[in-house]
This record gives sequence, structure tokens and C-alpha cells, in this order.
Amino acid sequence: MYSIVLEKEEKLISIMKMNGLKMWKYWAVNFMFDFCIYLIMVAVFFLFGIFILKLSYFIESNAFLQIIIYFGWGLA
Repeated sequence: MYSIVLEKEEKLISIMKMNGLKMWKYWAVNFMFDFCIYLIMVAVFFLFGIFILKLSYFIESNAFLQIIIYFGWGLA
């Protein structure tokens, strides 16, 4: 299954290259899309921990420090 998806992705990339797409634009859009999906998941995780489960980790910890940690984790 992985090889089929990889082959399809490689064909799409080569077609986009033929139509004039620069690779740095492809990677920039790919990064922004993936990072936005990650930020949405972290926000859901964070809000669920605070408002639904009321975990002390989320309530008593420094929110700014948690945001910095999750942001760095997402970049990694």
C-alpha cells in the first residue's frame, strides 16, 4: 500500500514540476498544511485537557511554556 501511494505522489510531483512548480513552493505549502493540522490537534488536546478532563497539568502549569514546548515539538 505504501509503495502505491508513494508512486502516485511521485507522479503528481513530476506533473507539477512539468507545469512550472518550484520545489521550494511545494515544500512550503506542504509544511504549512501539515503544521496547521498539527496546531489544530494540539489545540483540541489542550482544550480537552483543560475544560473536559480538568487535569492539573494543564490548569496549574504555565500556559506560555506549554505553548512553546508544543510549538517546538511540532517543528521537530
